[in-house]
Amino acid sequence: MGFKKYMAAGLLLILIIGLYVFSFEGGKYTLDFFGIPITLPIAVWIIVPAFILYLFTLLHMMFYGAIDLSKKRALKKGHKNFIKATKNVLLGLDNNVQFKSEWLKLPGAILNIFNIDPRKRAKKVPNEEIQEILDLKEKLERGEVVDLSKYRLAKDNPLVLKNLENKLKKDKLYADGILKNCPDKSLPLCKEAFREFAKYASLDQIKKYEKEGYKIDREIFDIIIDRFQNSDHPLNLTNDDIVELIKKLDFDKDDFIALAKKLKPRMNPDALIFLFERLFNEFPKASDAYLFILFELQMIDKVREILENSSIDEYVKFKHLLFLIDNGKNFDIEDFV
Repeated sequence: MGFKKYMAAGLLLILIIGLYVFSFEGGKYTLDFFGIPITLPIAVWIIVPAFILYLFTLLHMMFYGAIDLSKKRALKKGHKNFIKATKNVLLGLDNNVQFKSEWLKLPGAILNIFNIDPRKRAKKVPNEEIQEILDLKEKLERGEVVDLSKYRLAKDNPLVLKNLENKLKKDKLYADGILKNCPDKSLPLCKEAFREFAKYASLDQIKKYEKEGYKIDREIFDIIIDRFQNSDHPLNLTNDDIVELIKKLDFDKDDFIALAKKLKPRMNPDALIFLFERLFNEFPKASDAYLFILFELQMIDKVREILENSSIDEYVKFKHLLFLIDNGKNFDIEDFV
């Protein structure tokens, strides 16, 4: 009910009570106040207390109405100041706006955290719980590992993923733990964990995670090949293993040649020839790599056999190289492939 309606309704109610009493009691009554006799109709004496209460009620409403009006004005002013502060933060300007309202002190302090200029960002806010979260986020950005268990965050929460990323950087062997709990195999963190895992795990373990949705791409393949006959994290690979891995990838001629150059110093000549002869028979694009290995190992008769059984427009480069050899020229085959 509005203030004006309350005034009208209150007066009307007091008047009705007075008329009602006067309708059956029209006499008068004298009351002595500090030696002064006051004579009034009984109906008036009945409504005097109600009228006094009515007046005090009006004063009460006016007092708190004024306080409420003052708060609304302060809130309106605070709203304007908050908009001003927001503009300053978005523009990277100094934000010196002070908020007197308790309701705006915390939002105002948090607002300063998002200033695009890192030199003007606030580090502290007037709330312990929020400050604790801000401190945790700052530690995560510094690469630290923090305890997030109390917040019960989802596995794909950015803070959880950042914490796992920091764990992985500090301990590469933690990759296995990340792979077991990755919410989405396509996440950059999960892919990075799989790369790190491939640097020390066995081929069977790598294949196990491949079955769970992780992809052995060209980068993972290179990591596996780099470990072949390597003293740091040795990985024994059979020809079947290498062929099986290649079948999962789209190798071109340059890829096979790069593989040949990488395996040449790690395998004995017979094993190397046997492997690339098999690749030559199973993958048409592996022919140049096979010829490269034959040239490198001085298997010239085998090279001549392959080239003589080819068409005129096939292996032109290698035919030129064979011509140079036949004419007593020496060269490094790697300079031409």
